[in-house]
Amino acid sequence: MQKEDDSPVNAPSVFPLHDLADLDASIARAVEGLFAYQGQNGAFAPSDTRYSPAHSALALIALHLTSPEDADGLITRGIAQLCRTQRFDGGWSPHRFGSEPLATALAVDALRLIAPERAASAIEAARILIDRIGHAQEHADAAPAGGYERLLFSPTAALRQDVALRLPLSPGRARRQLSLQWPAVASLTLRGRRQESAGDPVGRAVRARTRASALSLIRQLYEHEGGTGGFAADPMLTGYICIGLGLSGLGPDIARAAAAWLKAAGGESGQWAQAPLHVRWTSLAGSALAEAGLASDTRLAGTAHVLARAQHQADFAPLGVPAGGWSASGGPGWATTLDTAEAVSALAALTATDRTAVIREGVRWLTDQQDAAGSWSYAVRDTLPGAYGPCAHLTATAVRALIDAGTPADDKHVKKALHWLARRQDASGYFTAMWFRGHTIATAAVVETYCRIGDGEHAVAARARDWLLRTQRRDGSWSAGQSVGVSSVEETASALRALVATGLTGYAPPVARAVGWLIARQRTNGTWPGEPVNEHVRLQHRYADDLVATALALRALSAVRGR
Repeated sequence: MQKEDDSPVNAPSVFPLHDLADLDASIARAVEGLFAYQGQNGAFAPSDTRYSPAHSALALIALHLTSPEDADGLITRGIAQLCRTQRFDGGWSPHRFGSEPLATALAVDALRLIAPERAASAIEAARILIDRIGHAQEHADAAPAGGYERLLFSPTAALRQDVALRLPLSPGRARRQLSLQWPAVASLTLRGRRQESAGDPVGRAVRARTRASALSLIRQLYEHEGGTGGFAADPMLTGYICIGLGLSGLGPDIARAAAAWLKAAGGESGQWAQAPLHVRWTSLAGSALAEAGLASDTRLAGTAHVLARAQHQADFAPLGVPAGGWSASGGPGWATTLDTAEAVSALAALTATDRTAVIREGVRWLTDQQDAAGSWSYAVRDTLPGAYGPCAHLTATAVRALIDAGTPADDKHVKKALHWLARRQDASGYFTAMWFRGHTIATAAVVETYCRIGDGEHAVAARARDWLLRTQRRDGSWSAGQSVGVSSVEETASALRALVATGLTGYAPPVARAVGWLIARQRTNGTWPGEPVNEHVRLQHRYADDLVATALALRALSAVRGR
């Protein structure tokens, strides 16, 4: 495990690039390690179960409220799994570093609701932890599933809750500004139905109309996804919506379908995983292997085919999202900027098959979804600032995808995005990502994007490059940009690739140290361990992903080798 300081751990101070044998061997191992993740159809996915206490807790609460008898055995096994995976400090987390507030809050909610006596010791241990980290008051009076409700809104406090409850009534722009918060807002709106007082007939009429609108939105999403009951293939979101439906008694057909989907997703073990990232995994792996010199490898023809088939063919009317994008899961859920950009870049890099028409539609989606200010939001154009709103990392990644697809550097969309980025840079040089911790990954993305358009000496790019150089640790690695914290393969690889894009070669000490650090941490099977740098819920739920780490490392080392 990497120490939580900047001292080296079995890493050489300078990688001897006059002898490229180690670098070539590392790249060769990484290629084989990445191909080991590939399925028969060409898609890439990790082999582990990716168990998530937070997702499992939401699924268990939903099943308990909607079909407790039918799912009794599954619920019992799920509760036992939660108790087994409680950390020594009393909390829960999907990774090995520290308990998380969201996972802990949800696990406690599930145990209190479903097994208060059987899990009494686990609940008490969690209470002690919550007291210690200062959240006692937040959870002391929590109703079932109440913790997630508050945690949903606290990190994205662009909206007050009383306003949010009325937004499902609002058509057009007001609804779109909520972006992907609206399914949870709609669920929250439904929950109050059975707790209403008999007085205030006008208020009851307004709330009834609001609930009807909220239910209509949920039904539109349900039908858009083919009536499977699984929303965005995500047990957390599906559980959250299922809870709202179950507590209100509304939409019983959707509630039954959601419960059935959750039962199937939990399998026999009572373990629920995070939502799958099929498009992201496949896109990053395809791009990395192409950069390693395998763009025309026949093994990647299926990869291009899988990505092309996952492109959305229908608009999502409730939020005004057009066809042509990609969702993280590869299914009919909401298309996102990050997944669409990564898919476009991957298809542009893979030459085994011609996907010109698909790439063209992806470019059209990206340009249509650019915010009026020049940025890109997570999924919906002009989303309110917050967890789903304008993001420097998403904006830089979208621009890079446009360039990869052949868009000229002087295109109006590119110029507008760069103008927005220049206004968002911190005085010290860094940028912030909405879906990754800290500043390193966003700052590296901006540097690389400026270099891709041939403007690596621009003042914005130069300040960002200098910030990366200042925040590199003595052992050659990067963390989130702070002086403490665990270094990661993802952040080190991103920064390394950006510095190479600026023109630094393998003989430059910062590059050589970073290469040495990455090679020293490569596993014997060619892969790298991921760290919890990816965010599933902004500031509340991070996860590690070995496949993503391996793809980013291979891309970075291949870029060095290309120099």
